[in-house]
Amino acid sequence: YLFGEHRLATVGPVRAERASGWQGDAYVIETMDEDGVLLRERWQVIEAGAVLKRNVEFSESGEVVYTVTQTFDSVAGPG
Repeated sequence: YLFGEHRLATVGPVRAERASGWQGDAYVIETMDEDGVLLRERWQVIEAGAVLKRNVEFSESGEVVYTVTQTFDSVAGPG
């Protein structure tokens, strides 16, 4: 595993292997279920810390079948 953490994650009857750690300036979390479906999340702080970017990718048999990118802007809270 390329990352610093590797463990077995369970949610009810679902079991998956999870590895996570830093890859360059991004924190990457990879979760593979018992059927070999890989969920890869890539988190980055960009634009001088004003934006958090999350890229989510699902792969089956080494082929990306779904991807989405979310951005979260930093805004001052109340008070």
